[in-house]
Amino acid sequence: MIIIRTDANVEIATGHIMRCITIAEEIVRKGEKVVFAVSDEKSGELAEKMGYKVMCLDVDWRKPDFEKESNVLKKYGDKLLIDTYYATTEYIKKMKTIFKIICFDDMFDIYCPADIIINYNIYYEKFDYNNRYGNGTKLLLGAKYVPLRKQFITTKVSDKIISDHKCISVMLICGGGDILNSMGKILSFMLKNDKRNFMNIRWNVIIGNYNEYKEKLIALAKEYENIIINENVKNMAEIMNNCDICISAASTVLYECCAMQLPTIFFCVADNQKHDAEYFEKNGLIYVGDFRKEEDKVCQEINNTIKKITSNSNMYKDIINKMKQITDGKGAERIAKSIIEL
Repeated sequence: MIIIRTDANVEIATGHIMRCITIAEEIVRKGEKVVFAVSDEKSGELAEKMGYKVMCLDVDWRKPDFEKESNVLKKYGDKLLIDTYYATTEYIKKMKTIFKIICFDDMFDIYCPADIIINYNIYYEKFDYNNRYGNGTKLLLGAKYVPLRKQFITTKVSDKIISDHKCISVMLICGGGDILNSMGKILSFMLKNDKRNFMNIRWNVIIGNYNEYKEKLIALAKEYENIIINENVKNMAEIMNNCDICISAASTVLYECCAMQLPTIFFCVADNQKHDAEYFEKNGLIYVGDFRKEEDKVCQEINNTIKKITSNSNMYKDIINKMKQITDGKGAERIAKSIIEL
């Protein structure tokens, strides 16, 4: 059995546990069993909904506890996938005395003494993984390892045609939590400063599991019928396929947009997204700033950019062509294979 140690809550949202669930699906598909180990009951809700066995460790999610956790985990298996930014070098080192360790290291801020290191981000070349982990650690680096759900591989991508004469469909998303209420603020800014453009858009708003501003967004949608609220989304690929543009915080969603060839305008809401800005911008997506530091500027750039790319069909097609080159969507399968073979 393979143990997956991760968490999800309002502060860290769902990115970690969602990519782990995607990898778990491939592991199970290949005949192995998986169990999730989480700090608290709230963190395990998504994995439980997907039918996985979940162990609640009853620890502080900010302070992984080797002694308490290892005594429980060692009863379940000998391979441990760690996906939390709060795991320290010492914690991982101690876990390695008991388990074979697989670790996400996409920040490169601590040494992770693991058997397998994963960084699927396109900016991985920014860091010297070979020098840090050169002595026997298997490195799974680059966008060929992006763990995208099967729907992004099996859904036939529709041809997208844009013009400034048509009412466009925009997907608006900001992870599982959106602690800054960025989606609500973007909609409010557009309403106040460019209502004509706002009304020309069909807004497909994706509300995550930990969004504390859900009721405000639903209330706004009741006032404006061009705002469509989407909760508990099962098939994100289908929604993307029926949209012309995506507006998103930087996350794995950007790779999903690339797989679906959906031109994307994105912004940052966390420090761990800062490298995405530079590298995704080089690869066709449009970065409009850090929402934490320049909220109004980001909102204005979003509005300007929507009008810019919808009035320039050549620019729109160029963005799509660049996005096609980023990932083939088979990363989860490759990661699962490497874990099973470990």
